[in-house]
Amino acid sequence: MEKKYAERVVDIEVDACERSKEQWLYESDGTAQAYATTIGEGTQLVHELEVHSQHTGIDYTSNISCINRLIRNIEARNSKMSNIWNPQRVLLQIGLRFAIFVRDNCEVLSQIRGWEEDMRGMLESSTFAGNAEKVLPFHQDNTAQVKMAVKNIRKCAQEVLQSIHGNGFSDLRTRQGKNVADLIRENLKILEAAEHQVMQYAAETSYRIEGSRKLGKIRSVVREIVAVFDREEKALQAMSTVPVDLEQALRAQEAHELFIKRIELNNMDSVRIFYELSNELIREGSTDRAAVVELNEMVTGRWRRLSGLAEERNKLLKAAIVCYKTYLTGVYPILDQLEKDYSQNPDRDWCSARVGETPQERVNVISELLSRHMDYKDRFLKGCIYAQKTSELFLKYIERTSTGTGVHNRLDSERIIRMKSDLRERQSKILNYGLKRRNSWTDVSNSF
Repeated sequence: MEKKYAERVVDIEVDACERSKEQWLYESDGTAQAYATTIGEGTQLVHELEVHSQHTGIDYTSNISCINRLIRNIEARNSKMSNIWNPQRVLLQIGLRFAIFVRDNCEVLSQIRGWEEDMRGMLESSTFAGNAEKVLPFHQDNTAQVKMAVKNIRKCAQEVLQSIHGNGFSDLRTRQGKNVADLIRENLKILEAAEHQVMQYAAETSYRIEGSRKLGKIRSVVREIVAVFDREEKALQAMSTVPVDLEQALRAQEAHELFIKRIELNNMDSVRIFYELSNELIREGSTDRAAVVELNEMVTGRWRRLSGLAEERNKLLKAAIVCYKTYLTGVYPILDQLEKDYSQNPDRDWCSARVGETPQERVNVISELLSRHMDYKDRFLKGCIYAQKTSELFLKYIERTSTGTGVHNRLDSERIIRMKSDLRERQSKILNYGLKRRNSWTDVSNSF
């Protein structure tokens, strides 16, 4: 037993260490109990021999000396065993803590490698970007747990090493002959290398998760922007009726200008913020660039579409204003005046009307009338041509508009076509009146 417990050897498995400790407790307790019993019985025997010698006169001196010698030998052996047992108790405790360190170290290494595989699989998953917000708390918890586990392992290793050196067990070995302190340091190196590697990958994963979270937030912003653009388009469509006169056109243009200012005021900031966030995400490179570019293109496309629809509406209203203003203030007054002038005294005798004037005076008056007629005619024709052009442009924008129903567009187009037709009829009528009047003046001029 002395030889057995004099060995500085420990097991590497926790179960074996616990069995060794239990065996030691069993043997040490049994030995202590046997020692106490033996010493007690020997002392009792000496006492009884001494009493018996006094009563009988028998000399037990040699027997008593022998028993006392045995007692001293047993005490000496017990003292020697006690000197072995105390360090052995510490050694067994160190051995158990060492085995626990080895076991926990292996478990943490396994967890680290499993976590790294899980992170790799998560990053390669097609659902990673969509689940980034949900994954983040678990990833942070795993990171904290691994750091804490490694910290605890490192603390355990330091405590075991301190116990080894503090109790003079620097030569402590496993049953396989390996130095325990060296094994602890080797295991720590392996653990720290694994920790360094997995934490690098965890940092990259955190970076990717954060990028995906930002991408998710940007997607939410895009959904809000697109929803707003949808509402603005519907509002624009509700406003996009074709004005039937100049007053309506001017009111519609004023309302449209307010609408443009409102959508710019309400949406430009959110669009600008989106572009800032998306450009920052592209620069960081922490997420799928193609996905960010796609969102950029979506927002840009929808903004251009809304702007394009608003611009088409603006062009239609401008064309309507120019068309109605040309007809109402530029053409119709001249038409009305000419129709009035030409309809008065259409059969007037211009020769007799100039009684009392000299022939030259009559020639001068008729020449002035002819000159003024040609000037009116030229201005009238230019006005009619311009009116036709403005109505053609207005008609083009009516037919290009995609708002409203086909029936409304057709009715508006037919109304403008009727305006053009009426203008042509009145133009033709005026030209016929003018031709007759000019011929009358020419006849008068030629008669002098």
